[in-house]
Amino acid sequence: MRAMIAGAVALLIFGGCSSLQVASDYDPEAAFGKLHDYALLEPLKTEPLSLSDERVERAIREHLEAKGYRSAPPEAADFHVRYETGIVHDVPGSFSFGFGFGSFSSHGGGAVSASKSPLYDAVTLRIDMIAPSDGRTLWSGTAQEKVSPRQTPQERQEQARRLVDALLEQFPKE
Repeated sequence: MRAMIAGAVALLIFGGCSSLQVASDYDPEAAFGKLHDYALLEPLKTEPLSLSDERVERAIREHLEAKGYRSAPPEAADFHVRYETGIVHDVPGSFSFGFGFGSFSSHGGGAVSASKSPLYDAVTLRIDMIAPSDGRTLWSGTAQEKVSPRQTPQERQEQARRLVDALLEQFPKE
């Protein structure tokens, strides 16, 4: 019994440590098995492409091509890929709660603790797969992860790849 409680507590503690959050939605009527060629569209922005955008584009192309999709001009593609990146400031930190008890000789005791982590900034990524014929969304996914302002360029590339991979793993391929 004690081992089961310890296992459950460990799952709660270590399961909650990941800051990567991913969600997706799709049109159940879409014929994903007929999609072979994609066109990566410019993100919806007014400012020039940033280094982060270039990293995301590279990761999207690598992931889709590893899954067997081919890049094509927009007019010849089966689906269009559009993405958007951003930073969310002051995301509320997590709240954790712990308890414990024990005994020594004939004495026993317990403890309860709670903690709240501070606010943080998060990078966000949204990817939409769009039908070129009518502009309707076939699939959409969002990912968010803590970001550190002190990341190296290599760490930023790895984060872009991690976000894209986590998202596109959920993109159906029939």
